[in-house]
Amino acid sequence: MILRKFKAKMINKIFYCLNHLYSLIVPSLSRLLAQSPFVLHIRITSKCNLSCPFCYLKEGLNQEEPDLLSIDEWKKILISIPRTTIIDITGAEPFMAKNFKEFLILLKQMGFKCSVTTNGTVYNDSMIDTIINSSIEYILISLDGMNKKHNELRGSSNAFERTEEFITLLKSESKRAKKKLIINVKTMLLDENIEEIIPLIRHCDSKVRPDIITVNLPFQNNARGGRLFENDFLSSKYQTGNTFKFTNPSKVIEVIKDIFNIEKSIKTPIIFKPSISKSSLIEYIKDPSKMSAKNCKLYKNNVTLYYDGTLTPCDISFKVSNIRELGYDLKKLYIHEDYKKFSNLMKSNNKACEGCVFSKQVKTS
Repeated sequence: MILRKFKAKMINKIFYCLNHLYSLIVPSLSRLLAQSPFVLHIRITSKCNLSCPFCYLKEGLNQEEPDLLSIDEWKKILISIPRTTIIDITGAEPFMAKNFKEFLILLKQMGFKCSVTTNGTVYNDSMIDTIINSSIEYILISLDGMNKKHNELRGSSNAFERTEEFITLLKSESKRAKKKLIINVKTMLLDENIEEIIPLIRHCDSKVRPDIITVNLPFQNNARGGRLFENDFLSSKYQTGNTFKFTNPSKVIEVIKDIFNIEKSIKTPIIFKPSISKSSLIEYIKDPSKMSAKNCKLYKNNVTLYYDGTLTPCDISFKVSNIRELGYDLKKLYIHEDYKKFSNLMKSNNKACEGCVFSKQVKTS
């Protein structure tokens, strides 16, 4: 049990360290080597079958997608980056993306490994087979409470049942195929589900049995991840910061302490996102706006590419360019004038980074 927890947490720490190390070293070598992202986040669709009230993407969900990148265009994009690039596929709900199976096949053919974040409700036998035969090595699946509460939060009468079945199928089929697949059940810590967190963790540990449980801290930051782009990074949209607040922080802190206690007795490792120390975690619960990613450089090597070709730095919804305008070459992003302007503005601490799940959140005020 101890070894399992150690391995799972080390995966998270190694990725965190490599991501930050790359952002410090590679840009300094850009005069010698063409820079490309260490992590390419792909928002492959705006479509979603659920309606979660806490979703930070909800204003941009279920859009028309007339300029969808074709499989041939994706191939041109992938040719321009090293095979060591980490591909992180998300949505909305990735399994609702047009040509998603073909995209996964392309990634495998080109030698890319990837992770996927999903609500775990959009699948059939064919999709399960595609996942097992794909280069997906890490899959994050959402559960935000026990049956009734999860369904309520997700706006679906059978979301919990579908997601549990999805995890069961993935575990059995990956074992049969001898496929390496890490399953991470992630849950959002909310006022609405605070009474469900401990029962859910115990249920996951004894019945669902993922490799990792992630407890996500909520945030509300207009600068992050949406589809409402603006051209002025100094506008109020990007400088509002994290406005989320718990209605009952003391109750949430009690549950956080309970999580620390039960982790000692369960088999499944628990991590928090964003990465944060135990003492800072309590401060975040009290007032999220006082925490941010201080002096973070991840924008230098994390890029988000949308289904229509829009390119944004990190997970900040600030459009720098469109991949079509760059001739499908991601390396050209780093010499784009708008990227250089953005980079200069990010040299000091920025409210756009408040609540970011990619970097460590520390107290800034």
